[in-house]
Amino acid sequence: MAGDSTGGMLLMSVLPRLKQQGMPLPRCVVLLCPGADFFAAEAVNPDDPAMVEEHGRFQAASLHGHPLDDPAANPLRADLTGLPPILIQAAAGDQFTRGAQELAERARRYGVPAIVELYPVNTHDFQSFWSFLPEATDALRQAGQFIHDCGAAASSTPGR
Repeated sequence: MAGDSTGGMLLMSVLPRLKQQGMPLPRCVVLLCPGADFFAAEAVNPDDPAMVEEHGRFQAASLHGHPLDDPAANPLRADLTGLPPILIQAAAGDQFTRGAQELAERARRYGVPAIVELYPVNTHDFQSFWSFLPEATDALRQAGQFIHDCGAAASSTPGR
């Protein structure tokens, strides 16, 4: 499974629920510039009032009455035990990169293999610019290789 930006945060909130319910998990997870720390104050530029307002509306809709520290809404508070390997790609100049790195550290503390690939670009969700940004093309190639490798590892495991 893969998710980009806020979709990465949503994906990371769904996976522990799948595990708790005994549902099958994906072989691996790819997060492209995930908004893992979407709820942090520094997730948005305070000098941009329109962005602050939009972020507040989106945050309220995402939380839907849950507190900021609720593991069901915030992957940086969730129990990640037993989740599949995670590849996180982030842009060096992206405001969400710190949260992505924290998510990887948390995953590792719970025994989940987590790789962070940091790309020398400033644009959030830079992978969407694959047609003209060489780093985006490289990132998508790496993500494809990660997915391939996870599939190969699973198929070589007895009983799979």
